[in-house]
Amino acid sequence: MKTNAKISLTKPSVTSFILAVSLGLECTQVMAAPITFNTALPVGEAEIVWRQRLISNQSRSGTGLDKRRETNLVSTVAYGLTQNLTVFANTGLTDRSLTSSGLRRSNFGLTDSSLSLRYTAYRKDSTGGTLRFAPLIGVQIPTGDNQQSDSFGELPQSLQNTSGATNYFFGGVLTYSKINWG
Repeated sequence: MKTNAKISLTKPSVTSFILAVSLGLECTQVMAAPITFNTALPVGEAEIVWRQRLISNQSRSGTGLDKRRETNLVSTVAYGLTQNLTVFANTGLTDRSLTSSGLRRSNFGLTDSSLSLRYTAYRKDSTGGTLRFAPLIGVQIPTGDNQQSDSFGELPQSLQNTSGATNYFFGGVLTYSKINWG
């Protein structure tokens, strides 16, 4: 289930901007995704876009004895510094559990956070369509705990909230859209 919310302010106050940024730091992986992924969000100059998503996943092993559940509340805030330059702040909360051989282990907490910049380097708009290319660069930092434990000892890596590492990333967003096709 994904929920998007857009807030547009023509002249945001400093308080509104600080509040939005403090709410919006998210953990994501940079990979191919549909047009609705964060770095493709259209953000105008001096606009704030806040996107909130709730993602729930469940799986079972082939025998049905092992169960895994993960729920993530992911927040993104984007702010248009100029018409072509946008900053993104992302973070999330995660609730993970693993039941294996009747033993249930779980963890809840803050995920990695990231900060990225997108610059629209090429734009060709026409009646009913657009073609855009925007390189992006960013950093992902561990803002949650990556050494959680319970009464049975340290949790396995798959149940930890963060990677524990600082990662840098770069990429690009190519968008082609027409009224009837995108």
